[in-house]
Amino acid sequence: MKLIIDGYNLLKWAISSNYVAIEERTAFIRLIEQYALAKLHQIILVFDGDIGELPLFDNQESSIRTEVLYSGYLETADELIIRIISRLKGQELWLVTSDRKLSDLAKARGAGIIKSNEFYKYLLEFQHHKGQDGAVCDPTTYKTTVSDNEELDEIMRAARFVEKIETDTRPVRVRSKPAKNERERQRRLKKL
Repeated sequence: MKLIIDGYNLLKWAISSNYVAIEERTAFIRLIEQYALAKLHQIILVFDGDIGELPLFDNQESSIRTEVLYSGYLETADELIIRIISRLKGQELWLVTSDRKLSDLAKARGAGIIKSNEFYKYLLEFQHHKGQDGAVCDPTTYKTTVSDNEELDEIMRAARFVEKIETDTRPVRVRSKPAKNERERQRRLKKL
Protein backbone atom coordinates (compact mmCIF):
# COMPACT_ATOMS: atom_id res chain seq x y z
CA MET A 1 0.00 0.00 0.00
CA LYS A 2 1.21 3.50 -0.80
CA LEU A 3 0.18 6.56 1.12
CA ILE A 4 0.60 10.02 -0.32
CA ILE A 5 0.42 12.67 2.38
CA ASP A 6 -0.38 16.33 1.77
CA GLY A 7 2.33 17.30 4.25
CA TYR A 8 1.41 20.80 5.36
CA ASN A 9 -2.30 19.99 5.29
CA LEU A 10 -1.79 17.22 7.86
CA LEU A 11 0.92 18.97 9.87
CA LYS A 12 -0.92 22.29 10.19
CA TRP A 13 -4.04 20.40 11.24
CA ALA A 14 -2.04 18.43 13.84
CA ILE A 15 -0.36 21.46 15.44
CA SER A 16 -3.40 23.75 14.98
CA SER A 17 -1.30 26.50 13.46
CA ASN A 18 -0.67 28.02 10.05
CA TYR A 19 3.00 28.56 10.88
CA VAL A 20 5.26 25.50 10.94
CA ALA A 21 8.81 25.76 12.29
CA ILE A 22 11.53 23.71 10.59
CA GLU A 23 12.00 21.74 13.83
CA GLU A 24 8.30 20.81 13.87
CA ARG A 25 8.46 19.72 10.24
CA THR A 26 11.58 17.64 10.94
CA ALA A 27 9.99 15.92 13.96
CA PHE A 28 6.86 15.26 11.89
CA ILE A 29 8.91 13.70 9.08
CA ARG A 30 10.69 11.42 11.59
CA LEU A 31 7.33 10.30 13.03
CA ILE A 32 6.04 9.50 9.53
CA GLU A 33 9.25 7.53 8.83
CA GLN A 34 8.79 5.49 12.02
CA TYR A 35 5.15 4.86 11.14
CA ALA A 36 6.07 3.72 7.62
CA LEU A 37 8.73 1.33 8.95
CA ALA A 38 6.43 -0.14 11.60
CA LYS A 39 3.44 -0.54 9.27
CA LEU A 40 5.53 -1.55 6.20
CA HIS A 41 3.90 1.15 4.05
CA GLN A 42 5.51 3.18 1.29
CA ILE A 43 4.81 6.83 2.07
CA ILE A 44 5.28 9.83 -0.16
CA LEU A 45 5.16 13.00 1.93
CA VAL A 46 4.66 16.13 -0.19
CA PHE A 47 5.28 19.70 0.98
CA ASP A 48 4.87 23.02 -0.79
CA GLY A 49 8.03 24.99 -1.41
CA ASP A 50 11.48 23.69 -0.61
CA ILE A 51 13.74 22.31 2.08
CA GLY A 52 15.15 25.72 2.98
CA GLU A 53 16.83 27.11 -0.09
CA LEU A 54 15.01 28.40 -3.17
CA PRO A 55 15.09 25.74 -5.90
CA LEU A 56 12.76 26.22 -8.85
CA PHE A 57 12.06 22.51 -9.29
CA ASP A 58 11.03 19.82 -6.83
CA ASN A 59 13.67 18.26 -4.62
CA GLN A 60 13.52 15.41 -2.16
CA GLU A 61 14.77 13.56 0.89
CA SER A 62 14.36 9.81 1.17
CA SER A 63 14.58 6.97 3.62
CA ILE A 64 13.83 3.26 3.27
CA ARG A 65 10.03 3.56 3.17
CA THR A 66 9.46 7.32 3.09
CA GLU A 67 10.05 9.75 0.27
CA VAL A 68 9.80 13.44 1.19
CA LEU A 69 9.17 15.73 -1.77
CA TYR A 70 9.09 19.52 -1.93
CA SER A 71 7.20 20.98 -4.88
CA GLY A 72 9.58 23.86 -5.55
CA TYR A 73 8.15 27.20 -6.61
CA LEU A 74 6.93 26.43 -10.14
CA GLU A 75 4.06 24.24 -8.93
CA THR A 76 2.04 23.64 -5.78
CA ALA A 77 2.12 20.53 -3.63
CA ASP A 78 -1.42 19.79 -4.87
CA GLU A 79 -0.24 19.80 -8.49
CA LEU A 80 2.71 17.57 -7.61
CA ILE A 81 0.41 15.16 -5.73
CA ILE A 82 -1.93 14.86 -8.74
CA ARG A 83 1.06 14.24 -10.99
CA ILE A 84 2.27 11.47 -8.66
CA ILE A 85 -1.19 9.87 -8.45
CA SER A 86 -1.50 9.94 -12.24
CA ARG A 87 1.93 8.32 -12.57
CA LEU A 88 1.09 5.57 -10.05
CA LYS A 89 -2.39 4.89 -11.43
CA GLY A 90 -3.44 1.26 -11.00
CA GLN A 91 -1.64 0.79 -7.67
CA GLU A 92 -3.36 0.79 -4.29
CA LEU A 93 -3.01 4.46 -3.34
CA TRP A 94 -4.40 6.45 -0.45
CA LEU A 95 -4.18 10.23 -0.19
CA VAL A 96 -4.14 11.86 3.24
CA THR A 97 -5.63 15.35 2.97
CA SER A 98 -8.59 17.42 4.08
CA ASP A 99 -8.43 19.58 0.95
CA ARG A 100 -11.77 18.95 -0.79
CA LYS A 101 -10.63 20.02 -4.27
CA LEU A 102 -7.51 17.84 -4.08
CA SER A 103 -9.61 14.92 -2.74
CA ASP A 104 -12.01 15.17 -5.67
CA LEU A 105 -9.17 15.24 -8.21
CA ALA A 106 -7.47 12.26 -6.53
CA LYS A 107 -10.71 10.23 -6.34
CA ALA A 108 -11.25 10.81 -10.06
CA ARG A 109 -7.83 9.21 -10.63
CA GLY A 110 -8.64 6.16 -8.47
CA ALA A 111 -6.99 7.05 -5.15
CA GLY A 112 -8.68 6.42 -1.81
CA ILE A 113 -9.00 9.37 0.55
CA ILE A 114 -8.24 9.58 4.26
CA LYS A 115 -9.00 12.88 5.96
CA SER A 116 -6.11 14.49 7.84
CA ASN A 117 -7.88 14.32 11.21
CA GLU A 118 -8.64 10.62 10.71
CA PHE A 119 -5.03 9.77 9.80
CA TYR A 120 -3.77 11.91 12.69
CA LYS A 121 -5.70 9.60 15.05
CA TYR A 122 -3.75 6.64 13.61
CA LEU A 123 -0.49 8.53 14.17
CA LEU A 124 -1.43 9.33 17.77
CA GLU A 125 -2.35 5.70 18.42
CA PHE A 126 0.92 4.60 16.85
CA GLN A 127 2.88 7.11 18.93
CA HIS A 128 1.06 6.01 22.08
CA HIS A 129 2.01 2.35 21.54
CA LYS A 130 5.69 3.03 20.94
CA GLY A 131 8.01 2.02 23.74
CA GLN A 132 10.55 4.42 25.22
CA ASP A 133 13.26 2.96 22.99
CA GLY A 134 11.13 3.67 19.91
CA ALA A 135 9.99 0.07 19.45
CA VAL A 136 6.29 -0.53 19.04
CA CYS A 137 4.77 -2.30 22.04
CA ASP A 138 2.13 -4.95 21.64
CA PRO A 139 -1.13 -2.99 21.93
CA THR A 140 -3.05 -6.14 22.88
CA THR A 141 -1.36 -6.61 26.25
CA TYR A 142 -3.82 -5.76 29.01
CA LYS A 143 -4.09 -6.22 32.72
CA THR A 144 -6.54 -9.07 33.20
CA THR A 145 -7.10 -8.97 36.95
CA VAL A 146 -8.85 -6.50 39.19
CA SER A 147 -6.52 -7.11 42.13
CA ASP A 148 -4.54 -4.18 43.49
CA ASN A 149 -0.83 -4.74 43.16
CA GLU A 150 0.68 -1.25 42.99
CA GLU A 151 4.18 -2.56 42.28
CA LEU A 152 3.01 -4.59 39.27
CA ASP A 153 0.77 -1.76 38.07
CA GLU A 154 3.70 0.66 38.20
CA ILE A 155 5.95 -1.74 36.27
CA MET A 156 3.29 -2.15 33.60
CA ARG A 157 2.77 1.63 33.41
CA ALA A 158 6.51 2.20 33.07
CA ALA A 159 6.71 -0.38 30.29
CA ARG A 160 3.70 1.32 28.64
CA PHE A 161 1.84 -1.98 28.39
CA VAL A 162 -1.22 -0.67 30.15
CA GLU A 163 -3.15 2.47 29.40
CA LYS A 164 -5.76 2.12 32.05
CA ILE A 165 -5.49 0.15 35.26
CA GLU A 166 -9.13 0.53 36.27
CA THR A 167 -11.54 -2.13 35.14
CA ASP A 168 -14.23 -1.06 32.70
CA THR A 169 -17.50 -2.59 33.87
CA ARG A 170 -19.80 -0.98 31.31
CA PRO A 171 -21.92 -3.45 29.31
CA VAL A 172 -20.68 -4.22 25.81
CA ARG A 173 -22.90 -2.67 23.15
CA VAL A 174 -23.50 -4.74 20.01
CA ARG A 175 -23.51 -2.66 16.83
CA SER A 176 -25.55 -3.40 13.80
CA LYS A 177 -23.64 -4.49 10.72
CA PRO A 178 -22.35 -1.47 8.71
CA ALA A 179 -23.29 -1.01 5.07
CA LYS A 180 -21.25 -2.92 2.49
CA ASN A 181 -19.33 0.13 1.25
CA GLU A 182 -18.51 1.14 4.83
CA ARG A 183 -17.30 -2.42 5.61
CA GLU A 184 -15.07 -2.27 2.52
CA ARG A 185 -13.69 1.12 3.59
CA GLN A 186 -13.02 -0.16 7.13
CA ARG A 187 -11.29 -3.27 5.72
CA ARG A 188 -8.98 -1.08 3.64
CA LEU A 189 -8.31 1.29 6.54
CA LYS A 190 -7.33 -1.62 8.80
CA LYS A 191 -4.25 -1.98 6.63
CA LEU A 192 -3.15 1.41 7.94
